[in-house]
Amino acid sequence: MRNLFIVDCKTTVAYAAHIMGWENISMCLVVDSNKKLIGTIGRKEIVEAIQYALRQPQAGETIEDMILKNFQYSYAEDGMHFYGKIVSEMLEPLGSASWNSLGMLLSTAAVMTLRSKNNMNVSIDSISTYFVKPIQMDTNINIHTKIIDLGRFFAKVEVGMVNEKNEDIAKSILSAKILKIQ
Repeated sequence: MRNLFIVDCKTTVAYAAHIMGWENISMCLVVDSNKKLIGTIGRKEIVEAIQYALRQPQAGETIEDMILKNFQYSYAEDGMHFYGKIVSEMLEPLGSASWNSLGMLLSTAAVMTLRSKNNMNVSIDSISTYFVKPIQMDTNINIHTKIIDLGRFFAKVEVGMVNEKNEDIAKSILSAKILKIQ
């Protein structure tokens, strides 16, 4: 007889779906904290739960997703070029782009540049950013990245952000550890 797959009522749908997929299980038992059977879940319920979760605005998209969907990128010889528009999710209460959202864009661009080289995994070690001037909503911006040092264990990326008039908005240097997967 096959072992039964049993989850408790606090088990996440994602975990149950993962195990059911890997083990080719079509149904699992759900028990309470006293190990009393309270129901079953099948693949149909898993699919419905995931579809419901994706329709929820608070769970479907992160702030990072909402910001990044307004940007495109292309590859350059020694880095990348990102371009897009400042959107309302990026604003601070006074109406200019928040330094936090701009910092997220700069660090994400640098990490994506490093990952584009040999699909490496990286962990940000440090980042130094200088913001030169504020930027308003609906302004088109360009972010240029350049790998300035790439070793076996560490890398450094220079990132510059400019507006449509090619005026500097921000400059960053990101240092990252290159993670080796064993």
